[in-house]
Amino acid sequence: MLDLARVEQALRQNKAYLAEAQRLTHTGSWAFNPATGKVSYSILETLYRFAIELDSLNEGLYRGLMLCHQQLGDHSEALQAYRRCRELLTRFLGIPPNAKTQARYHSVRERAAYAPLESAL
Repeated sequence: MLDLARVEQALRQNKAYLAEAQRLTHTGSWAFNPATGKVSYSILETLYRFAIELDSLNEGLYRGLMLCHQQLGDHSEALQAYRRCRELLTRFLGIPPNAKTQARYHSVRERAAYAPLESAL
């Protein structure tokens, strides 16, 4: 029994190391649940980041990245994505983000305001 406990502890520790490495490098694993049809947002975050590197003025990509972060519960990263989008659009095109992007931003802000309350429950 002692060996099983050590193996389980080592597995938990390795999973924690992997999760931290994925967070730091903005990479991750992915999963698809056929019963619900949902895809894990971790891989999508990585794909959106790569796409933004190729097309840094595409608002749809920023909205997708914001949604990924929002679904992962990382509201500060979602807000940072909006700020970057806004900054680049203003600097290079002289325009603010469109209504869809602003709506996503307000949705993230609203959920971020309630996040501390949800975690306390």
